[in-house]
Amino acid sequence: MQTAHLKLESHYQVPESFIGQIEPQRQTDLGFEAGGTLVEILVEEGDTAEKGDLLAAKINEGLQIDVWMQRARQALSDFDAQLPASIDAELVFDQSEYTSRRLREVGRNMLIGMSLILSVLLLTLGVRAAMIVALVLPLVSLATCSGRGPPTGW
Repeated sequence: MQTAHLKLESHYQVPESFIGQIEPQRQTDLGFEAGGTLVEILVEEGDTAEKGDLLAAKINEGLQIDVWMQRARQALSDFDAQLPASIDAELVFDQSEYTSRRLREVGRNMLIGMSLILSVLLLTLGVRAAMIVALVLPLVSLATCSGRGPPTGW
């Protein structure tokens, strides 16, 4: 037998061990409001998650980043208006600005590439052949950027 001196406390921790299986009180199947491609799952079965934790990431098909960011800015503004004066909500990263810069770079690179191609064609094939390619090249570029490819029957 062991004796221990106890000090008066508001609560005591008594180590206990149990044999058995723990069952969850409830289980939830997750669903998304809109369809899309699931690109990353950030938790595994058995992980603990709290309210607000990011569980998965998906890509919304057909959602334009500039339209989405307008809604996000509005939601942030509405949220900021509800906060006490001592707390500010701040936008940390704007994906639409990044995307716009990258698209401008792609456009500039396409113009440089087309100019180089036409210059080489003009020097090697002459004006007539270079003009035919000059007329077709923008159409091919647009088809490539749209992701649709050439119309059927080509």
